[in-house]
Amino acid sequence: MTRFLLALPLALGATLSLFLFMSWMVDTSGKRAPEENEGVSFNMVMVENEQDLQRRKRTAPEKPVAPEVPEQAPVSETEQVVTDLNMIDQPSLDLDTSIDGLAINARR
Repeated sequence: MTRFLLALPLALGATLSLFLFMSWMVDTSGKRAPEENEGVSFNMVMVENEQDLQRRKRTAPEKPVAPEVPEQAPVSETEQVVTDLNMIDQPSLDLDTSIDGLAINARR
């Protein structure tokens, strides 16, 4: 109980001081609105001298030669052997797979 009585005033004090600090940070009562003035603007233009320019004469490249089409190789068909999996001999395990319920046995 003494912990609670000691922690309660400390928690209230920390909470109150935090809210007072936040209200002080956003308080604008002592400040005036900034004066509206015209912003500074400028235009920046770069001019190149015509005599210093070197222009390239460009031409379209030559069209590439079309590659020759290779001859088609003859397609051979093979016979596929299909085996039926049900016909494979499988050993019988004689396991009881029916579930009648759940049995929980605890050792004593």
